[in-house]
Amino acid sequence: MILAAPGLQSQAEIDHRENRRLAAETALGCIAESIRENPDTHSGQNLRRFVWSLFNGHHPLNLWRMKDVLDSEHNAAVTEVFTGWMEGSVSDDALRRTLTHSGEMDRWETVRLRAPEQRCLVDAVDVASDLLNSRFQAHR
Repeated sequence: MILAAPGLQSQAEIDHRENRRLAAETALGCIAESIRENPDTHSGQNLRRFVWSLFNGHHPLNLWRMKDVLDSEHNAAVTEVFTGWMEGSVSDDALRRTLTHSGEMDRWETVRLRAPEQRCLVDAVDVASDLLNSRFQAHR
């Protein structure tokens, strides 16, 4: 982390990082626009999962399926964002702006489970897990 500080990087490294950040933010704009216009299509759903996954890690996605569902423009945008994210050039604020501009933050507020519903779901998952574990233990 210390070596990534701007004072310890060459100008070429600083320029590369800034170019990567700008390219990723442009790609995030393309993704946000696509989600806003077509949130429920296969590509829209995969793009939503992709951005949420980078933002909070709670939305699993199948990279193979995403590659096959997206057109070349969106595949390039996802590649740009993912590469920038892996290099540390995509901030949580940039992802939050994408989720906000795409309408995902508003959508999430309308579909999110409230506390009592979420508790029921957690209880049901716990019961199912206990049942599966007991069945697994019985067959050992």
